[in-house]
Amino acid sequence: MRRTLWLLALVLLAACGDAAPVATTPSTTTPTETSVTVGSQTTSTVTSTVPTTSVAVPTVSPSTTLPVIRVEGAPGQPVDVVVPLPEPHSLPDPWRLWMSADSGRVTGYVGLATIENASVRLVGTIPAVLIRNASRSRREPAEPLATVAGDYDVALGFATIVIRVSQNAPPYVAPITEPAAVAPARQLLGDTDLAGVALGTPDAEAEQLLTDVFGPPTKTTPWGDTCSGQFRSIFWPNLMIEFRRRDPQSPGEFVLYSYFTFDGGLPPIEQRLATRNNVTLDSAVAELRGADGNGGFFSTSLGGGVPPYDGWNVPGTQLIAFLDRDFVNLDARVRAIASPMGGALADC
Repeated sequence: MRRTLWLLALVLLAACGDAAPVATTPSTTTPTETSVTVGSQTTSTVTSTVPTTSVAVPTVSPSTTLPVIRVEGAPGQPVDVVVPLPEPHSLPDPWRLWMSADSGRVTGYVGLATIENASVRLVGTIPAVLIRNASRSRREPAEPLATVAGDYDVALGFATIVIRVSQNAPPYVAPITEPAAVAPARQLLGDTDLAGVALGTPDAEAEQLLTDVFGPPTKTTPWGDTCSGQFRSIFWPNLMIEFRRRDPQSPGEFVLYSYFTFDGGLPPIEQRLATRNNVTLDSAVAELRGADGNGGFFSTSLGGGVPPYDGWNVPGTQLIAFLDRDFVNLDARVRAIASPMGGALADC
């Protein structure tokens, strides 16, 4: 587990009030379709309900079938689907759900599912924009694309919702805006340093230098054991740095910093730190692109595992940005910026 950035993503989840999607193992059982009520394409809402008796517990024998609930609609059309829960169950509430295709490489956020009267109810919208996720085996940007007609799966583990998109969405044009200029004195978030203090600096020296810049820390933690050494943290409002040492006899060093909104709220604009290309907390996704011309989004895989809590490299840098929703959403905003080093050091 990448300790530090997983922690960062999990705290982001709590701050935004939504739970991360639960990973499910694809079933090897044979799906069976249940009778459903499907609104026509011309109606305002697609509705589907499955009889309770058709739901199978995910852990039962391979011979047991899982239900498939089918709905159909056009991009932008609301969706309202109710699926009875198996017993026992352990699911987040609320639960963010995505539809996917191409073995999960193409995803689109549908909406929030909540638990109501022993059922899961998914209320959302058929997305007009999808994300073709970058391959983890080579560096390539995640690609936004307009939703195309076809079938997409929403895997629940105990059932599958199949969303049939009836028509292609309009072409997607990525917004690009040059970020607002931040005073050079506040451009302290660097690829390899924080406020001029280099990653790798001995811990006592780094702590003193950063205290000279930011003032006395508001919180400190003692050294704690992990599977890859010992770590300790110091905090200021919206800022955390971490030191690592291999064992109590080894020297510590500055390995990671994170600048975020979930501790201390969003600072006034004139007090915010920024990258050297003007990306800061609450920067819009269009500003992220504009920070490096037509900057692409590269997933770092250091995050909560799925959008919108993946870490995305800030265009033009190696820094990692965490957004509060999918980067294809025009309202997406930066909620955390982290240094690129350190996560791998805590990799277990």
